Amino acid sequence: MYSADEIMCANALLGLRLNVKQAKAQAQANQLGGLSDRTLRYELRSQTKTKAKPKAIVRVQEDECSRAERYERRCQEKAAEENREIAKRWRQNVLPVLRQMR
Repeated sequence: MYSADEIMCANALLGLRLNVKQAKAQAQANQLGGLSDRTLRYELRSQTKTKAKPKAIVRVQEDECSRAERYERRCQEKAAEENREIAKRWRQNVLPVLRQMR
């Protein structure tokens, strides 16, 4: 799982890439010269529609420390879940017997 900072950075990078692509498309449209704005907009839309839009794959390099921290967190969560299950079973099975013994 990625942290909020990593996700924000990845979104910012994707946004910058999108802005660069739009700027290139606008520069190409300006090179076309005497075409009307409507024609330029149509050309830009048709260019972007014909290209297959790749899905944004955000891969953030992870260091060993974060991997170890995630592993440790998972182990702690599993241990806590196991303790909850044991306490639940104890309450269901042992407490009624103790109450009867009183």
